[in-house]
Amino acid sequence: MKSFGLGILVISVLLMVGCSGYGNSSSNNPASGIAGNWTTTVSNQGGAQMIVFTSALSQSTLYGVTATNLHFSMGSACFPSGATASGSVMPSGNATSFVMTVQGTNATGTMLTLQGSLLSSSSISGTWTLSGLISGCSGSGSFTMTKM
Repeated sequence: MKSFGLGILVISVLLMVGCSGYGNSSSNNPASGIAGNWTTTVSNQGGAQMIVFTSALSQSTLYGVTATNLHFSMGSACFPSGATASGSVMPSGNATSFVMTVQGTNATGTMLTLQGSLLSSSSISGTWTLSGLISGCSGSGSFTMTKM
């Protein structure tokens, strides 16, 4: 009798998990729609553009994001060749938070941290901080990312 009850319990749990779609929807996988080419515009506190770059984002883990093919069209003095980037997209209440770090080479010590919200499948915005060893490569402000 105990085996029968245990069997019914196991089948019930499997049905609930299977019918809920757990693990199969983008709401359980916020990074799933991030893949593609993005343009990032970083502006200072006064609204002036400081850094503009494009990158290809892809999902690396459930919440992990990898950025490749970074190309700086503005602010490249802070990020000479060799910059790398990675980040995460996490569910957070009614929003989806986005964090990405762009690191320059060891020689520059430059680090750009973007923290914001995924507004849609093609728009991210938030705040940023920049620090580094190169003169003029520090500050904070707002950023926008748009999927191309």
